[in-house]
Parts: sequence; structure tokens; C-alpha cells
Amino acid sequence: MSELLSSETGIGAEMNIARINLDTAEVMAWVLVAVVLILISEYLVIRPVRRLLTPWRK
Repeated sequence: MSELLSSETGIGAEMNIARINLDTAEVMAWVLVAVVLILISEYLVIRPVRRLLTPWRK
């Protein structure tokens, strides 16, 4: 999490600026964007690769 917030560009930087400015709505919007990106990567990338690499877990 610290890598996300310490960067100078990207979602973490925008989230940090909104947090400093006490813009709760913008912080929540960025959190929602991050969660959606995590879910997309989980279901479209990680799970299919895991199924291919660990067929015995079925």
C-alpha cells in the first residue's frame, strides 16, 4: 500500500492529493477504481493462470 501512495503519478498520487485536501468523495472514487482494477485482474488474469498451473486442485 505504501508503494501505491508514495508514487508521484498514478492512482496512488491522486488518492493522496485528495486525502490531503480532505476530498472524501474523490478518495472513495479512487478506492472504487482500485478495487475494480484488482477484481478485473483477479478474474481475467490470475484465476485462469492458476487453473492452468494447478490442475490437480479441481
